[in-house]
Amino acid sequence: MTKKGYSNPCHGDPRELPDHQEKTNEILDRGLMSSTVVVIAFTVVVVLLVLVSAARVIKQYELGVLFRLRRVRGTRQPGLRMIIPFVDVLRRVSLRLVTMPIQSQGASPVTTSASTCRRWLNSGCPTW
Repeated sequence: MTKKGYSNPCHGDPRELPDHQEKTNEILDRGLMSSTVVVIAFTVVVVLLVLVSAARVIKQYELGVLFRLRRVRGTRQPGLRMIIPFVDVLRRVSLRLVTMPIQSQGASPVTTSASTCRRWLNSGCPTW
């Protein structure tokens, strides 16, 4: 016979766990909690990396040419553009004018058709 309020660890309330089982459950819960946090953090980092690699900025003096699986998909205007990472490639084309120095041609006269025609007319040849 048992008295009221007396709890035998072996025959007590089935909802009550002995101290060592409670500690084991706490350790397991902390392990599951920490692994869940690690998985969530990893997922967030991967999603952020994908978003960063998908964003492309096309400057005002550029035009973007979008290739999807090495085929041209069209042009993209300046601004923030999103692509599909590892599938799309966005090539930038500069629309700026490039000036290049040209070396002088020296003192030799340049003969044009106008000066040739004038010399021919002044030489006394008949006109049309």
